[in-house]
Amino acid sequence: PEASAAVFNAPDGVLAGVSEKSSIIDCATLAESDMKGMSEAVVAKGGRFLEAPVSGSKVPAATGTLIFLCAGSKVLFEEPTVQASLNAMGKA
Repeated sequence: PEASAAVFNAPDGVLAGVSEKSSIIDCATLAESDMKGMSEAVVAKGGRFLEAPVSGSKVPAATGTLIFLCAGSKVLFEEPTVQASLNAMGKA
């Protein structure tokens, strides 16, 4: 959690780059409270957030069979480019 928070909250981190209409998809496996805080911070800046932690390891990653456990912006999840990206790596 500390490494994700550092990357997300750094002065030149993920949140610093979020602007209106930004889309953030986070595949980390974090506590619900951590993801909720990240989502709220992105939405507060006008962006959209999708939590998409992964179930699987090296073999599923290599074969494109990861499973994404998605929650957050349904509109973002349903966008064709997001679906194509997730489906290229596995199932959402």
